[in-house]
Amino acid sequence: MSRIAWIGLGNIGKVLCENLARYGPKSTRVSAWNRTRSAGEELAAQVENIEAVSSLADAVNNSDIICVCLSDDAAVKEVFSEIVSKASAAVSGKLFVDLSTIHPDTASAEAERLHKLGAEYVGSPIFGGVPLAKNRQVTLVLAGPSAAISKFRPFTIGVICGQLISLPDKPCAHAFMLKLLGNFIRFSAIATLAEADAFSEVVGLPPEALEEFVGVVLQGAAVGQLQGLRSGEYHKTDKV
Repeated sequence: MSRIAWIGLGNIGKVLCENLARYGPKSTRVSAWNRTRSAGEELAAQVENIEAVSSLADAVNNSDIICVCLSDDAAVKEVFSEIVSKASAAVSGKLFVDLSTIHPDTASAEAERLHKLGAEYVGSPIFGGVPLAKNRQVTLVLAGPSAAISKFRPFTIGVICGQLISLPDKPCAHAFMLKLLGNFIRFSAIATLAEADAFSEVVGLPPEALEEFVGVVLQGAAVGQLQGLRSGEYHKTDKV
């Protein structure tokens, strides 16, 4: 039986945890923990194979793989500090997979702290928001020991993600560096599309002309980004 803990049930964490329980290997059991306990209890009531646990120590003790999906560096540091202080004896031999969006230095520090206790750490930031997560189409980046990546791989494509960028035996910080670079490229592209869309409106270019150009020449994510700009989607999206 695969025993997995999921720590952090925010907007995207909740969706990924649910997908893990629904679409993971049949024997997968998920222990869900959230600072607000009711979030875990509500999810456990809705999804088979999820059990809400009351403490981080219980989550670690009951699992072989611990997935962490938290909002920022401060939350990650707080959770790992609590794990080390209250469940250090249970950490040895466990695999921690960090799906949070954090600074590369934070990831390196937590990986080193866990390594000293005999645990492994894989950096695994996410590209994509809640809509893609619901359809299991987010992209994960995995960086860390190749054996650890292989251990987590059965829970990735078709389970919680659609695409995987694997960096075996590379420092975990590389995954988060790629996340920073990827976000820079994506946001720069969105800003450029916004300027182009505004310019096309000023000069009287039909909206469908620019959209067709983007679809034919740029393709891919640029099409959805332009549509998102025009629909106001980026103004309505909740923080994930």
